[in-house]
Amino acid sequence: MIIQTSLNIIDRGEVTLSLLPLEEYEAIPHDPEFHNFALVETIADKDEPYFLFTANKGAILQESGPKRSNIAEPEESLKQVLDDLKEQIFSAIQSGEIIEFNPNEEFYDVKPYDSDSIRIDTKNFSLRQILELVSDGDLNLSPEFQRNQVWNKKRKSRLIESILLRIPLPVFYFSEDEEGRYTVVDGLQRLSAICEFMKNKLKLGDLEYLEDSCKNKTYSQEGNKIGDKFFRRFNSYQIAVNIISSDSPASVKYDIFKRLNTGGMPLNTQEIRNCFAKQPLRDLLKAMVSLDSFKKATDNLPDARMQAREFALRYILFLKLKYERGGVGAYSGIIDDELDNCVDKINSIKDLDKDFYLQSFDKAMQNSYHLFGRHCFRKVKECTTNSTNRLIINKLLFESWSVELSQYETNVIRTRFEANSFIKILGHELDTDSEYYRYVSYGTNGKANVIYAFNKASEIMNREMNEG
Repeated sequence: MIIQTSLNIIDRGEVTLSLLPLEEYEAIPHDPEFHNFALVETIADKDEPYFLFTANKGAILQESGPKRSNIAEPEESLKQVLDDLKEQIFSAIQSGEIIEFNPNEEFYDVKPYDSDSIRIDTKNFSLRQILELVSDGDLNLSPEFQRNQVWNKKRKSRLIESILLRIPLPVFYFSEDEEGRYTVVDGLQRLSAICEFMKNKLKLGDLEYLEDSCKNKTYSQEGNKIGDKFFRRFNSYQIAVNIISSDSPASVKYDIFKRLNTGGMPLNTQEIRNCFAKQPLRDLLKAMVSLDSFKKATDNLPDARMQAREFALRYILFLKLKYERGGVGAYSGIIDDELDNCVDKINSIKDLDKDFYLQSFDKAMQNSYHLFGRHCFRKVKECTTNSTNRLIINKLLFESWSVELSQYETNVIRTRFEANSFIKILGHELDTDSEYYRYVSYGTNGKANVIYAFNKASEIMNREMNEG
């Protein structure tokens, strides 16, 4: 995740500042229990930040930086900004999310999508129709997305009460796939509560207007059913749904979701992708990150907010780029668009070969752990040993090395190389090739960065395999 904020700077006005994880950019011993961050505008400012933060899972300490005097923000507003940054840092550390830096050093000529390509149709559905769609598998409520934001009984009951009182509900948004099935884009919690009630899994309670007549009542449970008048009202109730057409571009669908996704804990980009992914892809990503080899190689990378599943999807994307799209040179340099489109393309595959990707990924993870040990996918120095403190996982090293090592059989790698032997080899390359170090450190999603890192991994493997 990228953490950014805006502050008023003297003689410059409002400036966007980003949180830079210092352990990724400083050649100093790193205590894995503590994380150091600098609030800066560019990487060049890392030695003179506006603020410094030191954090662990229990507390966050903040220190003024050399550029603190350049800030023109009112004290009350500044305190609010800093408190918000601390909250975001703490939340990321607690959940295990990797905080990345966006150096704003690369600019892309990204054209907005054609407004004429946006197709949204409005339809009305009765609640009976909604339940039928869910039961038939034609409406995906994506229960994986409910996380800790699931409504409590009071909130669910008040929603049902509104329906029984014939109060109109806000419009819902669905996304339609090419087979005419729907995924909920906005309104998941409301629809989940409605379906729970219609399956007699919710007894109404703590109502505001209908407590006397509907308390502890269910939808249709014998002896405990809501009154006939309310039963008829509920069944005839119509909801308005805006449906994003299947022929709308992927960028349109994802952008609409992000614009609508304004709840108490907004979904991150991978959670949004998982919402649009069909069941075969969701099952595949879940199986990939459940592999013992992946857990070992990444030291149990958290997946509470689908961080691990994004790594698995990145693997699939770059595997397909390298071996199906003519090489990583076909990569656009815009990672979010590439991942979004990857989901859409896999969704269109009728018989997804899940075993192929699962076995390929397992082989890549086993080979990576054998060669790099506990420093898998992390930046190292030539003097690094398997017992040295580790840096955070580097996504570009993960992508380039996992895809490269997926083409080698595990018995070949284990026979040819000693365990942990590539720590020193990679460390030497990062120490002596300043361009390689820069490409895997700054703007790591850039096209030039990706091409260089993949070529470097291939060059190293070819050299080491041919030596001796």
